[in-house]
Amino acid sequence: MGILNVKTSTKVNTTLALEDTTVARINAYAAYVKGTPDAVVEAALSYVFNKDKEFSEYEKKNPDVPQLLTVTASENAPTGRRPRARRTDAA
Repeated sequence: MGILNVKTSTKVNTTLALEDTTVARINAYAAYVKGTPDAVVEAALSYVFNKDKEFSEYEKKNPDVPQLLTVTASENAPTGRRPRARRTDAA
């Protein structure tokens, strides 16, 4: 067995409406950990889902909940690398 635990997953795109202060904090946290905003949101939600025992029980008892979040397949799945900033010339 290798020394790395490599996970593969399917990435999808979705759009959420968030408070502007939440977006600012996601961006700040991504800069703080030198990650991407997508990675911050993924990690935060995974943390909450794993820690909330009542939610885990709910999930077990309700496997067929309606899918309220619209998703589309990702053509450009994140690679874990930070995207390079685009230079814009203000003239």
